[in-house]
Amino acid sequence: TMNEQIKDDSLKKALVDSENALWGTLKNKHPERFDEFSEQFGKFFADDYRGVYAYGINVKSDEIEGTRFCRLETYSLSEAEVTFLTDDTAVVVYKIVTKNFSKGQDISGAFNASSVWVNRDSQWQLILHTEARIQ
Repeated sequence: TMNEQIKDDSLKKALVDSENALWGTLKNKHPERFDEFSEQFGKFFADDYRGVYAYGINVKSDEIEGTRFCRLETYSLSEAEVTFLTDDTAVVVYKIVTKNFSKGQDISGAFNASSVWVNRDSQWQLILHTEARIQ
């Protein structure tokens, strides 16, 4: 129905907004206030979160700690698509271009990314994230 379509569209937008907010939180991180940042950043992630990358698989604590020496200067998220697997599970795929440094090393680039979000206790949380550098 039309109402369900409007609800779906607004939820899709909310999930893409959450993905943008996560990247924005990382961009606005103040190194001298890492504890404050890690609490705020950690709220996006489910306790059983996994991040899958070329270098390995992260749990939630790895993901948060991994940002300690990261400096995200700019990011641009585009071509976002949201697919609902169930009412409480959604997949978000998108392209992201970053200007990003880790421990002084330039790790900038363009990536294809995917995130799986789950709705638990009326809160959408990230349970899986993957990134692959665009060749």
